[in-house]
Amino acid sequence: MVRLTEDAAVVVPCQGAPVLRSRTNIAIATGLVALALPVAATAAPKRITRTVTGGPVAATATSVGSSFDGTGAGVQLKISRNGTTLFDGAPKGAGCIYEGKSSCTLLGWDEGSDALVVRDLDGNGEPEVIVDQYTGGAHCCVDTTIFNLKPDGSGYLQSPKEFRDEGYRLISRPGGTGEGAVPIFESGDIRFIDLYTSHAASSAPTQLWRWTGQAGWIDVTTSYLDDVRADQRQQRKLLDRITRRSIYEARGVAAAWAADGYRLGQRTAVLRILRRLADRGRLASGFSQRRSAAAKRSQGRAFVQGLDRRLKRWGYLPRP
Repeated sequence: MVRLTEDAAVVVPCQGAPVLRSRTNIAIATGLVALALPVAATAAPKRITRTVTGGPVAATATSVGSSFDGTGAGVQLKISRNGTTLFDGAPKGAGCIYEGKSSCTLLGWDEGSDALVVRDLDGNGEPEVIVDQYTGGAHCCVDTTIFNLKPDGSGYLQSPKEFRDEGYRLISRPGGTGEGAVPIFESGDIRFIDLYTSHAASSAPTQLWRWTGQAGWIDVTTSYLDDVRADQRQQRKLLDRITRRSIYEARGVAAAWAADGYRLGQRTAVLRILRRLADRGRLASGFSQRRSAAAKRSQGRAFVQGLDRRLKRWGYLPRP
């Protein structure tokens, strides 16, 4: 998913901003970006309580403090079914536990955000509960937990997943045989962030996830190649702009565009274009811009070779 735009701003979640389920584009800054440091809190930590219902299920989440100023004191969740409380505690979230305590808050943080959702995700008629937590940090992180009813109805199971700074967007896509539209979590492959360039100049190929009660989280990207093609077109447009202007490091976007192409079976064509960019000196690292043209070509070629190995190792080539 494209994370870069031409706007001269770095977009990060801010207190009171409903950022949930909209894959925020992080822009390449064309000038100096000033980050305001939070002022020490003098009032009591803010407390937000939200209740969402769906069918027989009611979920209430309470978020205390802010992940921005260090006052975040975790999220407490209560789930009841037909009036009987079946869960009362803190959602799991690997990025939310620090020194044995939860420091996360509800993502979005305002009264109108959808950090708490009750929805049937697997089509069995029983609603699940989705809780999105924010860990804090300049560009991080979304922790999502899905609660589903145990087979014996005695409580709820938890399925946590870290979407990190990519976040996700909940969309609908056609399901398998005999299914109608199913909910899909549209995100990006977080392994690409900060891999080849700075965070602001990084991008990630699209990645689609489906949650089912029996199998949990499943990567279903290869089942929706039209979404991959759409992301590849966006990545290519941005790559063309960056390489044409020669003012930004192109490696992050080039890697994401290449990954989409490999997924679509275009390895040969992708390598041809990447090698051409490398020979023009467009795929050298940002620290080598003052080096000779030959050095830039060599560094770019090495990048392409390493990227090719990595994409094959990560399973981006279609299976025979």
